[in-house]
Amino acid sequence: YYMTGLMEYKLGMDKEAQLHFGQAIKLDQSNKKYYVGRSDAYYRLAKLDEALKDVQKALTLDTTDAGLWKREGLIKHQLGRYEEAVQAY
Repeated sequence: YYMTGLMEYKLGMDKEAQLHFGQAIKLDQSNKKYYVGRSDAYYRLAKLDEALKDVQKALTLDTTDAGLWKREGLIKHQLGRYEEAVQAY
């Protein structure tokens, strides 16, 4: 499911990608890449609250990934949560 979601995401098929990343998550909830992929698809679909939740879940799986912190800050900024965004960066 992950690879299908990745291909769909690269083709701009964000709704389909989000669904396939979700299927991958159902099979393995410990893989941060699945949450990141779905978060990116949600972000492009302007589902920012869902995108943030997935980034935060990915951060629980890997707190050392600077790219995840950057994503969290970006999404919080887009949501108007500026002080929280600064803390994430």
